Amino acid sequence: MRILIRNVNTKLYLNSGDWIEDIGQARDFEAGPDAITFAVTHHLNDFEIIYAFPNPEYNVGTGKIDVTTEAALRS
Repeated sequence: MRILIRNVNTKLYLNSGDWIEDIGQARDFEAGPDAITFAVTHHLNDFEIIYAFPNPEYNVGTGKIDVTTEAALRS
């Protein structure tokens, strides 16, 4: 399983600071909280976490995650 960040508006995946269409080239995070920390630290908006499996039929998205830097840093 891979853990990815996807923009909910464009459906593009994060890869080394760029947004790309190719899920296979998307940046893979160790865990969901790592992806959220990255997103908050880099001031990303309108994103979701995608849990991607070898068979895309089983991919699961969290839906839009609404975080603010202040709230995330308090937890």
